[in-house]
Amino acid sequence: MRTFGGQVAAQALTTAGRTLGSKRLVHSLHSYFLRPGDPSNPITYEVDRVHDGLS
Repeated sequence: MRTFGGQVAAQALTTAGRTLGSKRLVHSLHSYFLRPGDPSNPITYEVDRVHDGLS
């Protein structure tokens, strides 16, 4: 069994969207899949706001 990249990407996008609030929308997602995921290990999501779009 493996953790599929599409599932991880969708969960990461949802996590990022929930950190923005209701007045902003996520407009891009960048990801890298280096090796297959192990479903017996938990997945930790970290969101970094690198640009606020107000400049």
